[in-house]
Amino acid sequence: PVVLWLWVRWERGYAARGRAPMVDMNLFGFRSFRNGMLVSGVMFLGVASTFAVLALFLQNGLHVPAIAVGLIGLPNAVISAFSSIWSVKYVLSHGRRLIVWMLGLMVLGTALSIGVVLLLPYGVPWWALGATLALNGFAMGAIGSANQTLSLQDVPHEHGGTAGGIKQTVERIGAALGNAMIVGIFFAFVSTGYPGAFVAAYAAVTACVIAAAAIAVFDERQHHSIRA
Repeated sequence: PVVLWLWVRWERGYAARGRAPMVDMNLFGFRSFRNGMLVSGVMFLGVASTFAVLALFLQNGLHVPAIAVGLIGLPNAVISAFSSIWSVKYVLSHGRRLIVWMLGLMVLGTALSIGVVLLLPYGVPWWALGATLALNGFAMGAIGSANQTLSLQDVPHEHGGTAGGIKQTVERIGAALGNAMIVGIFFAFVSTGYPGAFVAAYAAVTACVIAAAAIAVFDERQHHSIRA
């Protein structure tokens, strides 16, 4: 926080002297940019560690071969590519509502993944996680496309590159912090057994996605109130 505060002070002072700062602080005055950045940053805090935890659970807990662990994420990747294209036609008309619904779908996919792990002793196969995480992939692709468009919608064209870079930086910071936090939770609970560690970690992922959904709902309502 101290370094961030010093950086903001420096940027504002640099601009006040008539020079071009690295980041124009006025960008954060655009509601759509600010809210969209928060949605993606908080979302990445949870979802970025989804496959790290999955690999730890399957390889160390169930001794699944590495190639099989890699392939279980293939449906997620393929369907996210499809949904990112599919969502384009709805972005400008229903984009914010789409983001809310897709975050809800991501919560469902993560919760179903927890259900699969809890039901493993009753005969549910581990590869069913490929289907539950495909829901996350569909949501992730749609959110990525819609949120990027809406976040930069009001930003002046000359600042578009900078704004996109800031948003990407926030997402990468969220992913780094989330990996440390979620994987840390996994190892904190691994003494109770690998299924318990997986459930605890994915519960934390779910909490982060719910927080992102709350921000998205706030953004949608704020947008409608301004338009009204």
